[in-house]
Amino acid sequence: MRQQLVLGLAFSSPAKYLLLDEPLNALDPTWSRRALGWVRAAADGRRGVLMSSHLLDTIDAVCDGMVFIKGHELVEVSSGQGAREAYDRLYGAV
Repeated sequence: MRQQLVLGLAFSSPAKYLLLDEPLNALDPTWSRRALGWVRAAADGRRGVLMSSHLLDTIDAVCDGMVFIKGHELVEVSSGQGAREAYDRLYGAV
């Protein structure tokens, strides 16, 4: 419930930019879909959203672009390349 409350507060704020650290952590599938819809709606509404996540399959559904950290560098990945494929290319397949 705490994660749901925090997300509700974040998305109801008038902030132009949102920084979300693992926003889907500890959410059930229904709330995960709802939160991803809020992320997409915020970005479509001209709000900046920076989100960290280890859930590669959900990143493709909502993100316009991706940045991975490899070593001490940021590696930008085009939005056309899937998150799983980019991860496998950068770090090796799991």
